[in-house]
Amino acid sequence: RLSSGLYNQANASLMGRVAVQSSVSMFGGPERLVRSVLNLLQPITLVFMPRVSHLHAKDPQRAHQEIRKLLVVLGGVGTVFGLSLAVAAPWVVQTMLGPGYEDAIPVLRILALLPPTTAVGTVFGMYWAVPFGRERAFLAAVMAAGVCNLAMVPIIVPRFGAPGMAVSAVTAELIVAVSLAVLYVRDRARPLVPQERP
Repeated sequence: RLSSGLYNQANASLMGRVAVQSSVSMFGGPERLVRSVLNLLQPITLVFMPRVSHLHAKDPQRAHQEIRKLLVVLGGVGTVFGLSLAVAAPWVVQTMLGPGYEDAIPVLRILALLPPTTAVGTVFGMYWAVPFGRERAFLAAVMAAGVCNLAMVPIIVPRFGAPGMAVSAVTAELIVAVSLAVLYVRDRARPLVPQERP
């Protein structure tokens, strides 16, 4: 949680150090909207986590089948959320943030990539990495994303403002999802051998 904070909760405060206040507002509003949408994925995560953990102990092959199903389900739900936010961005900004936030519309559309990306990262992180003893790989991916986010902020935010911060946030989440997806595919190419938990 501390590592993920480097590219989640800390973004607005990081941005405040390198950008003007008005630009921070144009990022902070859309980010809060997207994070509230991401919270809707939480119940699904909590419901299926015990089942995958149980299957890992009893039938690892079935556990992997369940992971693939959840990848389709959560990835699909995240994609629907993201597309809905992107299409309805002008209305959402006008309704939720009010007049004067028109510049937040492109920011919201960039951040609309977070729901599907986060959904994929959640499946590989919470349903594969944790039950299958790959917590270190999970932590490494999250820490790499946080470091990347910290490095990108002073480079792109002063020049591009709120959209640049949105790109940095999405890039960080993408690093987690892609890193874990690559590790998962590589892991599946090897025989299922239980690893000792760190």
